[in-house]
Amino acid sequence: MIVAPSTTSVKSKIRGEIFRIIPNLADPSGGFALLDFPNYANVGDSLIWLGETSFFRECFGVTPSYVAIRDEFDAASLRRACPKGPIYLSGGGNFGDIWPKFQAFRQRVLEEFPDRPVIQLPQSIHFREAANLQRTRDFIARHPDFTLLVRDQPSYDLAKAEFDCAVHLCPDMAFALKPFTDPLRPVCDAVFLLRQDIEKTAGRGEPSAALRNIEIVDWIEDDAMTKLARHTVLPAARRLAALTANYRALYAAFEWLAILRLRQGRRALSRGRIVVTDRLHAHIFSLLLGIPHVVVDNSYGKVGRFIEKWTHADPLVRTAPSLATACDYVSENA
Repeated sequence: MIVAPSTTSVKSKIRGEIFRIIPNLADPSGGFALLDFPNYANVGDSLIWLGETSFFRECFGVTPSYVAIRDEFDAASLRRACPKGPIYLSGGGNFGDIWPKFQAFRQRVLEEFPDRPVIQLPQSIHFREAANLQRTRDFIARHPDFTLLVRDQPSYDLAKAEFDCAVHLCPDMAFALKPFTDPLRPVCDAVFLLRQDIEKTAGRGEPSAALRNIEIVDWIEDDAMTKLARHTVLPAARRLAALTANYRALYAAFEWLAILRLRQGRRALSRGRIVVTDRLHAHIFSLLLGIPHVVVDNSYGKVGRFIEKWTHADPLVRTAPSLATACDYVSENA
């Protein structure tokens, strides 16, 4: 391998930006809500959630008074458990019209809580239809205290031009986690962790058949332990929250599920001496794990935009214009 060790300075600077920006937006020390727990098998969104909860514990010494999965959110329950204080929406890459259920939930929260500060934690923005952009513009304009954090420059430029709210450029919340210091031993030359959903780049293709000692994976399926926790621990915590209006047990269940998914993702990425990916959080997680990796962009440039703004200087990351080019790099360096 001809890849230099990752410098901690890149990651520490990115992490420092999170701790510089977010504490100035609202005071959660008297109680706050954190909404949209990712109760599905995408490891990246669990990484974001764990970064968010780690940030609140480290910066303010607090945990959320109310947490909810998008489909189980109840405004009255939030008001009972958290009578005052800010509402934070979990970050990610779903602000716009590619994933409409997330945007509809965002609109619902803003419309049901005009009396509370609402902070959208760092997102990437992408709209395909002008009508959907207008709808978002309208519901943001109706809220008197909405703050939007975005994680790349084009998203920031769009938000500043289109939305009547406070807008800040902030790194992805996964960087609130500290780098991992106990690497696992790789077992193959390269792991290809590639999207198979709507964000897959058209014509991307698949890894070269000439590459022999590789594994091809995605992280959208829970392992057996996570499935067991989802079907046992989570329902029990839900019932307790409904009976007591206390969400500590549900918060703990969410943390445990997210940790299980993080461990699953760590095992997957660590199997290769090199990672090739078109997922943003496979890139971010590889940085935190200290794994050299090659990144091919997703369908609308989300991954490349983030790298250009925050992580391009880290020697662990290389970008490739195509999967074929990434395969050539693996062939030459594994």
